[in-house]
Amino acid sequence: MRLVGATDGFVRRPFLMEGFLTGVFGAALALPFIYIIYRVLSDAVFQLEWLPDMWVLAGAATGGLLGVFASGIAVRRHLREI
Repeated sequence: MRLVGATDGFVRRPFLMEGFLTGVFGAALALPFIYIIYRVLSDAVFQLEWLPDMWVLAGAATGGLLGVFASGIAVRRHLREI
């Protein structure tokens, strides 16, 4: 896209959105497994409390931000090479 006149921001934006969505979907995919482990440990070993809702949302947001950060680094390196 850059070879036909696209700006760096125009090239970077789809990759940053993909990184964000990958991070959020990864967090959403991990959440059921965390809940299953919580239930197993809570029933078998000792009583545990589930995470507060804000912690769950913060985990998903952190996954999205890490995805954006990693995508930004990768795209920046690639755009410097072109």
